[in-house]
Amino acid sequence: MDLQTLRAKLETTEEVLAAWLENVPRASTPRLELHLALDENHLAAFYARRHDWLQQFDPVHARDIHHPWLGCLALTRDGTLLLLVLEPWGSLPERPRRGVQVLLDRTGRLSERLRDWSPSQRVDFARLDRLAADVWLFLWEAAALRARDVAGYTRAVAAALDAYLTFVAAAKGMEVSHLAWEGELARAAGLDDVDVRALTLPQVADLVAQRMSTHGRELGEARGWRYPVALEKVVRQEIQERDDVPP
Repeated sequence: MDLQTLRAKLETTEEVLAAWLENVPRASTPRLELHLALDENHLAAFYARRHDWLQQFDPVHARDIHHPWLGCLALTRDGTLLLLVLEPWGSLPERPRRGVQVLLDRTGRLSERLRDWSPSQRVDFARLDRLAADVWLFLWEAAALRARDVAGYTRAVAAALDAYLTFVAAAKGMEVSHLAWEGELARAAGLDDVDVRALTLPQVADLVAQRMSTHGRELGEARGWRYPVALEKVVRQEIQERDDVPP
């Protein structure tokens, strides 16, 4: 997708106060993460016509996304995967920004709102709490489902691994969805010395538990975060009890 054309289309969308690409990779890619900042009073109305707005990019497929942001995912006819994220102007300082390329700024204050973020200066402890809890609760769920629900067990193990990787990314100020297994995230998570894809599901579950209680704990506590010792203890006890019961 041509960025000059994209800028021109944004200029004609009056509700958009600012627009930028985020997580822009160094190499050329057909994936664009486009963020639009709108006044809170206009956000709901723009969201209501989001699919109509996307039609100008000639999508062959589009669907809504609701986590972690409000927006849409579209594949355009020229092969571009466009992730459209809508954000209220007043909430822009609420999370880290990486690889920003500004396309439009009607306010003159966008660079100020998207200021550089350092994990050592600003850590979302509540998010780390939630992600760490997700790791252990998904491991508990995996243990509960292992003997009676293969599909559920598989999903729970995968979710525990995803929660662990997301925890590491949050603690390090990294973007989890754009880093390969062999890259920076794998090293940060302490997984660069093992081929996770070659492991069995029980081995993956054991690996996640081990890395979370050692590597994950060290990363979090180095930033002043309090590790959920009691939660891990209870979940490990439950997992052990279930492992001791024959199927």
